Amino acid sequence: MPRFSDSITILDQIEIYLSTLIKMIRGFLLYVTTPHAKPLIFVGRHVQIMNRQYLHIETKVKFEDCCEIQGLSTNGLHFGKGVTIGRGVQIRPSSYYGVGHIGYGFIIGENSSIGPGGFIGCAGKVQINKNVMIGPNVTIIAENHHFHSANKSIKAQGVFQKGITINPRLHN
Repeated sequence: MPRFSDSITILDQIEIYLSTLIKMIRGFLLYVTTPHAKPLIFVGRHVQIMNRQYLHIETKVKFEDCCEIQGLSTNGLHFGKGVTIGRGVQIRPSSYYGVGHIGYGFIIGENSSIGPGGFIGCAGKVQINKNVMIGPNVTIIAENHHFHSANKSIKAQGVFQKGITINPRLHN
């Protein structure tokens, strides 16, 4: 088990433990209300998770404060062991209201993370493999609008999806 730095006071340690305990309690509530979740999930404040039946959550997954996870998708959202979803991250495969195209979904491999403020538009398949760190405020969108005709609105021309796969950078 990791040790605290010698410079951290007892009061700081108590605050860290208490905050973690509260995240674990919220995680337990997510675990018992999500059919495909494993225990030991950490959930920050003001996390909004919709359509939980489409989520597959392994152990030690962390959803930091203010995340928005929209599960409605054809292939679900899959969170591998030890994944961290940073503060304010939004993951959206489909419309909030279930109108129009239902998106493919999302896979993030073990020990990967999405930094604060990220946006994942996974109407087309988005796969982030294991051990990938995505920085803050990164937007990944696997769908785009057709815009061939100048006589039609972009919205009226439809969309297309193209999958995105992200692998870790390996050093030699």
